[in-house]
Amino acid sequence: MISRRIRIAICLGFVILCTTGFYRISLRLIAQIHVARAESFFQRAHYGASASHLKKADVYQPDDYSIQKDLGKVWLKLGELAAEPEEASERMQKAKDFYVRAARLNPLDAEAVYGLAKGEASLELLYRHLHPGTEENPYHALPYFKEAIRLRPNGILYSYALARYLYQQKQTDDLLATVRELARIYPPAYHYLRREAFWSPSVKEACKNGLEDAVRDDISPRDALMGISQMMGADKIWVEAMTRYQDALAHRSFENHAGNYIHMGSLCLKNGSIEEAETAFFDALRMSRSKEKILERIYPLYKRYTEERLRFYRRVITLFELSHRMDILMARALIDLKRHQEAKDILESLNRRVPHAEAYYWLARIAEREKDWDVMELAIQKATVLDPKNRHYRKVFSDLLRHLKKN
Repeated sequence: MISRRIRIAICLGFVILCTTGFYRISLRLIAQIHVARAESFFQRAHYGASASHLKKADVYQPDDYSIQKDLGKVWLKLGELAAEPEEASERMQKAKDFYVRAARLNPLDAEAVYGLAKGEASLELLYRHLHPGTEENPYHALPYFKEAIRLRPNGILYSYALARYLYQQKQTDDLLATVRELARIYPPAYHYLRREAFWSPSVKEACKNGLEDAVRDDISPRDALMGISQMMGADKIWVEAMTRYQDALAHRSFENHAGNYIHMGSLCLKNGSIEEAETAFFDALRMSRSKEKILERIYPLYKRYTEERLRFYRRVITLFELSHRMDILMARALIDLKRHQEAKDILESLNRRVPHAEAYYWLARIAEREKDWDVMELAIQKATVLDPKNRHYRKVFSDLLRHLKKN
């Protein structure tokens, strides 16, 4: 049997335990309320108010690393908005201190270490500005960037930031190694890297090597090969650009769409490979429901090959049932070849079936080339009447009337 004294002691202990547990829950709840308010203020760019609520949350939950991390994030923003370098340095130091606490509380949190790296990098830059001529700099962000990447090896954002930091520090060898690794682990990075201030022939070569590594390691080979193809195209190495793009289309071929084949055809045309271009364009047409739109995209790609464009369109007519747009594109191809009568026959036949504003517009353009102003005036007037909202038609009509001194 349990004595009365022991029973009382057990009951008291239970009451104390419940009270303590409830107290801790209450503190956590209050802290979370302040964190939620801080986040709301942060989203609205009220960073001072956000910092104030996080400071209150810190009082209730001093060992919560996420609160320390959020305080670091807010003070980073406040540092970026500081009007003077001295004030910016003070705020960045606060940001760094909060990130240091967060990293100590949770050493495996990559975000905290990355925030620490950003704060340290800003302090490093500010110190150089505030103390010109001083060789020794007490701030050094590189170890923090490397630690963040170690904790999150595939953190693309972290690698980008490291590359920019290395460029600022003029650490070229490390920059090239970082770019190569970034292109390897995330091939689409090429499209962003080439817009960076540090893009150069040596960085471009490092990026290409990284894309080659990605192909070898089977990391998004489709994206990697497309990136290499784009690089080769920029250098007008058309054969390799074609080959690499064709290889890319063989990976995850279920993703291929009409646009891919239009691009393939454009590369072939730039290389002078007319038959290969036609094959690619026909693949695009077969895949698309809107064949007229595809043909309009193809039209300007044949700029250097007007005869071949006409031949291609005539083949299209025999294989597909198309709308009046095909007639207009055929006429435009003939106009480019200065075969005006054939173009007029097509456009006039189209208008006899159903009048079309664009058909009359191209008849006006033919008349302009032939300096037949009366025919041009009538044709462009009809185009404007059929499509009164078309500003271009109205302008051509107005310019013609001014030329004829009729306005």
